[in-house]
Amino acid sequence: MKKKLDYNLLNILLVVGILYILATTYDIWGGLANKIFHIVLPFLISFVIAYAFSPIVKKLEKKNIKKPIAIFLVIFCVLLLTVGLCYFTFPILYEQLISFTKLIGSFFNDLSVKFNIDFGALEETITSNLNLIVQDISKYVSDGAIKLIFTSINIVTNTLVIAILSIYFLIYMDRIRASIKKFFKKFSKKTFNYVKEMDHQMT
Repeated sequence: MKKKLDYNLLNILLVVGILYILATTYDIWGGLANKIFHIVLPFLISFVIAYAFSPIVKKLEKKNIKKPIAIFLVIFCVLLLTVGLCYFTFPILYEQLISFTKLIGSFFNDLSVKFNIDFGALEETITSNLNLIVQDISKYVSDGAIKLIFTSINIVTNTLVIAILSIYFLIYMDRIRASIKKFFKKFSKKTFNYVKEMDHQMT
């Protein structure tokens, strides 16, 4: 009697083979994939923003606020919140990193005293690496690099692109959602029901 093929094993071997080929040929396709990712990323971010804030736009519309004005208010608030978070959280993170560096040193010293363990090499490696990170950040801050980055043309351009795309997606969100559902309905009824339920829960 012939043995039946183990399709699960074949699928695993196929996946492993594909991953191996991708890993060994990364130098060939990696650069192209990276460029494609950077092109697609603003679209993905914009769609996520539009999808997440679409219910708020609808609520504003129900309060007799016109859709263009509602969209403008939402996008403006998102941009303001993003800039505010970056401006206020960076100094806090920087101070926490310095405190964490000091805490690591104290932690190893306490362990060494209590348990008579020599953490000399490990402690020196960790603290030196953390100090290098703090010094690099301090250098960037002192050189005005952080300010330069946030005011660079690249970031401003990307922000404008994301804002414009988010506005576009918000305007046509109902059509986009209907098209996505229609696609999944043709592709798989089970997937369509899952997407429909997820969309209902999100909105």
